[in-house]
Amino acid sequence: MNKAYSGELYRLPFAGDIAEKMVAPQEVTDEYREPKPINDSDLGETIRTKVERYIISKRDARIAASAFAIAFSFVLLIFFNFFNQYVAYYHLETVGGITTWIREPLFTADINLWLPILNTTLVINIVCHIVLIILDRYILREILQIVMDSFGLATVATLLFVFPFDFSVMSNKAIAGSVHFGVNIALIFISLGIGIGILVRLIKLIVNVARGITDYQENI
Repeated sequence: MNKAYSGELYRLPFAGDIAEKMVAPQEVTDEYREPKPINDSDLGETIRTKVERYIISKRDARIAASAFAIAFSFVLLIFFNFFNQYVAYYHLETVGGITTWIREPLFTADINLWLPILNTTLVINIVCHIVLIILDRYILREILQIVMDSFGLATVATLLFVFPFDFSVMSNKAIAGSVHFGVNIALIFISLGIGIGILVRLIKLIVNVARGITDYQENI
C-alpha cells in the first residue's frame, strides 16, 4: 500500500495491503449459474424411465421366485416319494456291546393315501410357475396363485385328516404326546393362514379389476 506525504510516496507494511483489499470493491464473478428449468416433457420422461426400471426389476424378482418354486417343488417330489422314511426318530441302541444308530420312521403306511394329492399339487405348482415365467401378466399370476394356494390348502387339510404320523416310536411318551399335539396345531394354523391368504388375494384381485387395474404398471 502506498501513501503520499509532502509530495512523496511511502510504502506501508504488508498489513496495509490486507486492509486495502478488505475495503476495496470486490470483483463480481459469474460463477453462479441459474438452474436449468425442468419442463413437463423432461419430468414426464424421467418418471416414465424410473417406472420402467422399477417394473423390470420387479419382473426379474418374480421370475427368480418362480424358478425357486419350481426347483423346490422338484425337491419335495423326490424327497417325499423316495426318501420319506428318513423323516424319523433317531436314537442310539447298544446290542452285544455294539452301539448303533436306530432309525424309527415317523410316517406310517397311510402316507400313501396323502402322496397322490401332494404330487398333484407339486406338479400343478411346477406347471403354473413355468407359465408365469413365460407369460408375466398380473391377472394371470393372481389367478394361478389362487389355484396353487387352493391346492396347497387341500394338501395340508388332507395331511391333517389322514395324519400319517406315528410318534409312539419316541422313547419319551410325554414328548411324543406333545409333538403329536404340536403337529396338529401347526397344521391347523397353516391351513387357516393359507385360507386367509386365498381370501385376501381374491378380494384384492376383484377390487383391482373393478378399478380397471389389469397390469403391473397400473398396480404399483
